[in-house]
Amino acid sequence: MDKEKIKEAVKVYLNEENSDYAIMLNGKWGCGKTYFVKNELIDHIQEQDNREVIYISLFGITTIDELYNNISLHLVNIKANEYAQNKRKLYDPNTHEKKINTSESNSISFWAGILNKSFNLLSQSETLKKITADINGKVINFNKYVFIFDDLERNSLSYGKLLGFFDKIADQNNLKAILVCDENKIKEKDKDEFYKTFKEKVIGLTIEYNSNMDAEFDNIVSYYVKNEDVKKYFSDNKKRVLSLFKSADSYNLRTLIFACKRFAELYEKIKDIYFKHDTEHKYAKYFFEEILLAIIGSSILIKERHENNNFDKVDKITVSVDKTKKFDNINNMYSA
Repeated sequence: MDKEKIKEAVKVYLNEENSDYAIMLNGKWGCGKTYFVKNELIDHIQEQDNREVIYISLFGITTIDELYNNISLHLVNIKANEYAQNKRKLYDPNTHEKKINTSESNSISFWAGILNKSFNLLSQSETLKKITADINGKVINFNKYVFIFDDLERNSLSYGKLLGFFDKIADQNNLKAILVCDENKIKEKDKDEFYKTFKEKVIGLTIEYNSNMDAEFDNIVSYYVKNEDVKKYFSDNKKRVLSLFKSADSYNLRTLIFACKRFAELYEKIKDIYFKHDTEHKYAKYFFEEILLAIIGSSILIKERHENNNFDKVDKITVSVDKTKKFDNINNMYSA
């Protein structure tokens, strides 16, 4: 599903009243889903839907209490900023009266419980007391909060505990939750098939996120490469770089980012040495293009094949690198 359709699907979910389920954004590792969430989806939710997002990475989370602590610290930070800037957004612009949320009685005890679990971590400041009072006084509108839990497959909790926690958020308290993960990695770890059995109760919609390297190529190069000469090498060889990824059946944006950084580093280290020998820049274009394509192929092997002990397409990748060379007698380049 493309990005705009994903945003629209999320909007429909957020506007649904009394929802009792979470939704999942599923995509392979390195496909760019976290980048999309942080740089596009969160802004879209906050600007278009006027909601606050609590983004939590589950990577390394080992206990439910640790998860509660993360949420409470995010909540305190959001509310403290609102109080400090006097932008609580809890007043109707026409009547200037407080918006009282009376339909979330279950959520009130839920949020108060979250804060109570973490009081030992926080100083008893006036801000904290005010947040607690607003929760108990039903001033805070819980409908405007959206949870985004990323790296679901990288957590250290049992899926029983985690799905129970999500059920408490989405089903028991009718709060909005978006889970971001590579579901295939979860299924690989789910030996007892607990996730498979109980997913249906908690997750009501799964949205597939598919990377489009062709569409993201220019943005990635522009963001991660600062040297204009290096940018031009990527731009001039875009089709050839993408062809290498396609030959390797790879669509991993993190691998492309890795290659951008490595080529930029190597270019800075060797350009002065090279241009001492090729003072007329006669062979520079071909020389650096060859290095670029070799780095692309090596990056795919290092980041994807070596890490997974999967060398099925090594020959295909190396042959593809050789085929991209535009000149026959490269010895001339080195004798410049």
